[in-house]
Amino acid sequence: MTTTHDVRLLQIMSGTLFELMPDSSKVKPSLAASSELSEDGLRYVVKLKEGAKFADGSPLTADDVVATFKRAQSFKSNAYVGQIKPVEAIQALDSNTVEFKFTRPYPSFETFLAYPNMAILKATEIAPDLTVPKTPTFAGPYKFTGDYFSNAFTFERNENFAAEMPAAKTIKVVVVTDASNRIQQVRTGQVDFAIDPLPSQISSLSGNVLPQVTESVGFYYLNMNNKGSALSDPNIRKAIGLAVDRDQIGGIASGGNSAPLSGFFPPAYAQGYSGETSRNVDGAKKLLEGTACANGCDLTLLASEEWSQQAGVVVQQNLSDVGIKVKIESVEKQVEVERLFNSEFDLQLGLFGDYSSAPEGLPAYCMQHSAGYLSCLSGYDSPEAEKAVEELMLALNEADTKQARDKVNELFVKDQPFVTLSGLTAAAAVSESAKGVISVGATNLIHVAKVTR
Repeated sequence: MTTTHDVRLLQIMSGTLFELMPDSSKVKPSLAASSELSEDGLRYVVKLKEGAKFADGSPLTADDVVATFKRAQSFKSNAYVGQIKPVEAIQALDSNTVEFKFTRPYPSFETFLAYPNMAILKATEIAPDLTVPKTPTFAGPYKFTGDYFSNAFTFERNENFAAEMPAAKTIKVVVVTDASNRIQQVRTGQVDFAIDPLPSQISSLSGNVLPQVTESVGFYYLNMNNKGSALSDPNIRKAIGLAVDRDQIGGIASGGNSAPLSGFFPPAYAQGYSGETSRNVDGAKKLLEGTACANGCDLTLLASEEWSQQAGVVVQQNLSDVGIKVKIESVEKQVEVERLFNSEFDLQLGLFGDYSSAPEGLPAYCMQHSAGYLSCLSGYDSPEAEKAVEELMLALNEADTKQARDKVNELFVKDQPFVTLSGLTAAAAVSESAKGVISVGATNLIHVAKVTR
């Protein structure tokens, strides 16, 4: 699973030990019956629900859980390896009980057990090279029918699901790549729910098409290649941060549904880190003195989506005011991702979000190079930041957490590895008849209402 859409679909059919609440504030047991954390925080034991089964009716046991997490530890293509790093050992205590041992206290572990990528796999479907079938057998609320790689397929309610049943018996998925067409199909009754409308469309939704918009744990940001010849200079990066118009860019990115941001932590993660968001062209010019861009320089900006192309024009205009000439290069999403991972870019407009406010998520992936996401693909690599995020991970009370968050934010402002623009939003359009049944949550995932058995 590599894209947001893939992960959303994985959420619908996968079975995880815990389940994320739509507002991203907490988790509740799903395939797990109970859990217990030792006093020192180094041992965690989870019991499975009696009679838990996979969608094909085969029993789900502790051996499947152990095999799933051992694969996650060893599989080289696992982009979420940072979430598993503190796990030292995993073993089955009996057919229904699994023990995890940590190298350090891991208060967020139970939250991660609810992430879609923590779906429990059948041990028998994990090959010696750790690959799994293209459509594995899961133990989640829905089972998949049809060809996942086609433009239309169906999820049917899994009657073997061990937790609360979803209200919808079937979910028919239709792939419609054009956002305007998605909204039109909701209007005409062809579909009930359309994810990711264009930001400019949200305010126009009315009548039998209702907007769903919620702040999510993440941000829209202007990425900068910290390994690039000019952008390796933090003063140039800071100058760009002062020169951009966050109000205008954020309005394009979120349709005006999120506030400007210049600090690291978005409001949905923690309040109080918005920072100074006004443009400061004179301050930007001052920072550029004595740098490679003091007398002007040329940079290329990658854009793969409609909003980023529109926002790119604003960035282009903003940076021309401080002598930086920006060329916008429109590329396909796959090409953009490859170039980001290979550090073959100068600037890029993108977004990053997580499903919760766990420190091993947004702070780790965007401030720790070692977490596996190359510090939000900017190439930022700072021993100070690595240590600061580790301290945030180990914080066990609100005072220590606040102190650690402040340190992370302080380093972000000092080093400016990339420019945060505004908080991230999750948005969808839903028909009147489907309201209350299916929604997009602050998790940026699709949530289906539950029914009592």
